[in-house]
Amino acid sequence: MSSKLIITPYHEGLASVTFLDRHPVDICLEQPEAGYQVGDIYIGKVQNVVKNIRCAFLDLGNGVTGYYPLNQRMTPIYTKKGASQNIQQGDELLVQIKKDAVKTKALALSAELSVAGRYLVAVIGSRQISVSSKLKAIGDGVKWHSLLPLEDGIGWIVRTNAQEATEEQILREVKYLQGYCRKLTDTAIHRVWGTCMHSTGAEYLDLIKGARAGDLEEILTDSREVYEKVQTYLEGFQPEDLDKLTFYQDKLQPLYKKYPVEASIDEALRERIWMKSGGYLVIQMTEALTSIDVNTGKYDGKKQSEETFLKINLEAAKEAARQMRLRNLAGIIIIDFINMKKEENNECLLSEMRKFLRQDPVLTVLVDMTPLGLVEITRKRTRKTVAEQMKALESVSEKRLEN
Repeated sequence: MSSKLIITPYHEGLASVTFLDRHPVDICLEQPEAGYQVGDIYIGKVQNVVKNIRCAFLDLGNGVTGYYPLNQRMTPIYTKKGASQNIQQGDELLVQIKKDAVKTKALALSAELSVAGRYLVAVIGSRQISVSSKLKAIGDGVKWHSLLPLEDGIGWIVRTNAQEATEEQILREVKYLQGYCRKLTDTAIHRVWGTCMHSTGAEYLDLIKGARAGDLEEILTDSREVYEKVQTYLEGFQPEDLDKLTFYQDKLQPLYKKYPVEASIDEALRERIWMKSGGYLVIQMTEALTSIDVNTGKYDGKKQSEETFLKINLEAAKEAARQMRLRNLAGIIIIDFINMKKEENNECLLSEMRKFLRQDPVLTVLVDMTPLGLVEITRKRTRKTVAEQMKALESVSEKRLEN
């Protein structure tokens, strides 16, 4: 099924919403000039080494500190090295941000430097070829191994999108990423600490990169800046999709009204989600996990029978899978379906749930159903949840009002 990506200004930032048959399935809210994002590569300067917890703290500039574990398998790339072979105070090295800062915890940094394309991820300093977790899960990914060179100290991760790629597209991306990585490391030794050597860029570009070939029917934006950036990206990486990009200029019907952008964001922030049957989901996030509770609600079936419960549960499974992707939920997710006594009904529910989860572009795994009837699911974290993104946008707005 084809989808449309809508990118439009929203609350001092940008909203990117993917619609599938006019139903929202993916939302990304971006701050202007977010800075220090996961995936960015900086030259960090070692502030101090704490041997008892086997870590170092690095200054990335502007008062931003990162946590760097010392037991890393990759050899660090130094831009300035002291006398000791071991990492020491004053050393400067290339590091990549792997995790956002959380409350009192600093940014998590790594010596493993990776640069993502649409089909491949180049890993600087590696001599291995591996495949994405999603490809491993479906038992595919060895198709392009013979085309990937292990030279210049660059390893490769085959992304899920490579399934639909042509040999020409793979080779073109290999050439580009090799040149980009070589330039990055060669240039870094001439730069000062605190310099950002690679930025992941706008998240709406990641949505375009991550879309499977043929999935995106249209990319619509009413921002001239966004239009030009997407156009530049498509010209370099996806020229076959250039005709899908449109600059929206209808002043009588703004883009956010033509497509229900605000309503979609409101839905992704609501705790209670009603279903067509009259049943509803209650979605609650905590630090440890996300719980999704299924309720019969206003269901007008005459009998509260096993068949009734199965019907509501199957609808809830489909809606829960959509909400996980829409809200970008991650980590442990527990779904409390309506209890059913027949084992065959539980097996049918789990089978359908797995089918819906396979449609998610992010690796999502149904672990099992517990003896209490709770379904355990894990979903890989790719970016912040919509609730976290909204909070960050509101914080930016408040600061601007204060100034």
